[in-house]
Amino acid sequence: MVTSISEVPDNWIFENYLNLSETLNGQDVNIKSIFNARDRKPSFYIFMSRTENKYFWKDFSAGKSGDSVELVRELNNLTYRFEAETKVISDYNNYLQHNAVPSREYTEGKKPYQVTQYKTRGWNTDDIDYWTKFKIGSQLLEHYNVVPLLYFKICREGQEVNLTIRNRNIYGYFTNSRELYKIYQPLNPEYKFFKVKSYIQGSEQLTGRQYLVICSSLKDLMAFNLLGFKNAEAIAPDSENVMIPKEFILDAMHKYEGICTILDNDQAGINAMQRYRELYGIPNVLLKYEKDVADSVKTYGIESTRIHLQRTLSHTLKNSKQIYTLCDFYQ
Repeated sequence: MVTSISEVPDNWIFENYLNLSETLNGQDVNIKSIFNARDRKPSFYIFMSRTENKYFWKDFSAGKSGDSVELVRELNNLTYRFEAETKVISDYNNYLQHNAVPSREYTEGKKPYQVTQYKTRGWNTDDIDYWTKFKIGSQLLEHYNVVPLLYFKICREGQEVNLTIRNRNIYGYFTNSRELYKIYQPLNPEYKFFKVKSYIQGSEQLTGRQYLVICSSLKDLMAFNLLGFKNAEAIAPDSENVMIPKEFILDAMHKYEGICTILDNDQAGINAMQRYRELYGIPNVLLKYEKDVADSVKTYGIESTRIHLQRTLSHTLKNSKQIYTLCDFYQ
């Protein structure tokens, strides 16, 4: 009998609750949205995270995303993750009583694209037009190692054919040692990001201030820096579907006087903030302007966004340690 969610294969959760017509063995799957009945072009993606060796999903049509447990929570309109975990464990035990579990060997299946080559270029007016909408200038872009790209090439592992991507406004995100970890295409809504390696964005720029804020993206992180909160600094995960690693969080809990999240105010972002609270007791600040910090700065300006956040952010950070010191993970 299964007693822990960790004992339930995540591929079984997807196959069972989505009634998939194929077995998940490492390949990516694209189906029509299960949350938007008007979805004509399949916009629901199920994909394997190579870093975590588990499946995640993203519904572009409905603006939702998460792991297998989050899928069950959304499908059943449950408030808390533990409710979804309880349901999955119960359903899986029922399944085991009536079905033989096949042995399954992991295969790569349809491998994701890998970035094989890229070429940098100089800044131009298209770049200026894009970044200055968010009040982000060359000094901040250089500080966080954002470099414009002329093109990049991708191919699937084991294949020799490279696909060359050329477009306006393509940017490479680099570490301080000039290793490429992500490619950003803001004008390509279907393929905005190509992840090259795992990396905590902003981690190399931390200086040890009083408070730490977890943002949703590098662009939001840079926009947060514009707000002028001198005693707070920010980081961001390398993907909106990935959380900051537990080891980093626990270490930060000892180093900082307070930590909070300011993620997107859509359902996916709210779910992620709830996850940080459930796991670590880290509170969140909910934006009431635009979807994220960068869009808030773009629409309302730096000063207005700073005033909008100041009181709530200050209160949340000052009281955050009182909350997460009660969390088991902090001990």
